[in-house]
Amino acid sequence: MSEGCLIDERRRGVKARWMRLLKEAVDADEWGQTIEAISAYRQFAELLSSSRQALELSTSEEGDVDRLHESVVKRLAVLDGGASSLRVRDMKALVPIVEGLFSNAEGSGSSRGATATSSAGLSKRHAQLQRQIQLEIVKIGLKDAPMYVRPHIAVTISQQNGRAVESTRQTAAAKGLDNLHLLFNEAMVLRTPLEDIPQDAAIFFEFKHFKEAKKKTSTRCYAFMETDEITEGGKVLELYRKPTDWTRKRVHLHSVKPLYLHVNVSFNPIAKPTS
Repeated sequence: MSEGCLIDERRRGVKARWMRLLKEAVDADEWGQTIEAISAYRQFAELLSSSRQALELSTSEEGDVDRLHESVVKRLAVLDGGASSLRVRDMKALVPIVEGLFSNAEGSGSSRGATATSSAGLSKRHAQLQRQIQLEIVKIGLKDAPMYVRPHIAVTISQQNGRAVESTRQTAAAKGLDNLHLLFNEAMVLRTPLEDIPQDAAIFFEFKHFKEAKKKTSTRCYAFMETDEITEGGKVLELYRKPTDWTRKRVHLHSVKPLYLHVNVSFNPIAKPTS
């Protein structure tokens, strides 16, 4: 038997074990059997990590496995009482994705010499996993922070022409005050996956407050993250003077003081809805 055929055979065996463990985990998860689900998910995650070395994966396949592993870790966090929005139905949607792994490369006789058709198939499967954006609005620094009434932050994904990609989300009023910082510590999940956000768009954060005299809500300043800045980790964003400039071409700093909006970004891998 050729080396390529041996690798194909190894892949089929590994994929069968992946499928068994994932289905076992999802079944237990759906029935609310938390202990059994955690055990099966952990075994699945460990097997993903330990068996990939022997499979000679392509770049696209590496991406598939990385995102599968990340999904399992996120779901385990939920079952362990942590903060993540990954649901059991999202995990169930991963089963057919795992089932489709390696299908186009099998029988090719060479795992590295995949044809253009195989590569296209792998890329298509890779695109079935998307990144859901979770934001944690931590705090905002303002020199006059104590004076605001009902301070909150409105979050909008907007294109440069001002067209919103999804409806605006708003935090609750600030939870507290720490020197010159209003504290929010509020998490929200955006509806639009990162992969579906237009390249010319950005995530805008508008700081708003209620004006008692005029009985209306007003924008005081704003910040934004462009698409190439939407990566995991903590962000320290500059604040700009109102009005909000959706084009991002005529922005002016709100203050010369080192005061910023602090946001944490994380991703939840989710299955792309089938049409």
